[in-house]
Amino acid sequence: MTSDKLSIKPGDVFVLERTFTADEVRTFTSISGDAGAHHVQPDARGRLMLQGLLTATLATQFGGSIDYLASEMTFRFHRPAFAGDTIRSAASLKVPMVCVTLLHRKGFFTQKLDANGWQTEEP
Repeated sequence: MTSDKLSIKPGDVFVLERTFTADEVRTFTSISGDAGAHHVQPDARGRLMLQGLLTATLATQFGGSIDYLASEMTFRFHRPAFAGDTIRSAASLKVPMVCVTLLHRKGFFTQKLDANGWQTEEP
């Protein structure tokens, strides 16, 4: 995403969307050191969970596109996202927030923890 920062006006909305791959999860694991088992080993359904801060890189891309230096960011992760899921991030100028939404391949789902503590979902 690139923007002409001089043409940005109040009310403009920026939207980014990305589907992260298992290779990107592994690369981020190496860079960040966030090597929890759920980021390294696929779950019972063969899925590799994304690191929360990997998904947050979409939000940082907004600021980078207009040379904005953020002094603080806050994230709330409502459910896990997995390699192959599409993540969408949107921000509106003059509104102090960025929303990141998980678009699950099968629509909405219910999240549960199994007996081993793994996060699972059911459509």
